[in-house]
Amino acid sequence: MIPREKWTDDRLDDFKEKVDDGYTRLQTKVDDGFARIDNDFRELKGEMNGRFDKVDARFDKVDTRFDKVDARFYKVEGKMERGMKELRGEMNLRFQGLDARFDSLQRSLFAAAIVIVAAFLGMIGSNAF
Repeated sequence: MIPREKWTDDRLDDFKEKVDDGYTRLQTKVDDGFARIDNDFRELKGEMNGRFDKVDARFDKVDTRFDKVDARFYKVEGKMERGMKELRGEMNLRFQGLDARFDSLQRSLFAAAIVIVAAFLGMIGSNAF
């Protein structure tokens, strides 16, 4: 069996110093890593905000275009309403003309029916005597 070395105070102090140095180096690496990640996130956030600003600007342009389209639709709608009103007026005039013609036709047919009935009665009356 190999004899074990004894841990002297000096050796323990050296070991503690090495552990402390290792921990300090590790802590520095971790801090540097987090700083780098934090910086990367800040850059990414800046890029994303820039891109979102561009998207917002494009949406604003789309909204403006839709507003123009809406205005054109309202304009067309107004023209259509005026056109329909004019068309209704013209149709009413034409229907009134047709009504007058039908009334005239009805009177003419009624007069013709009276004449026919009178003639028929005249024929019956002249043949009966």
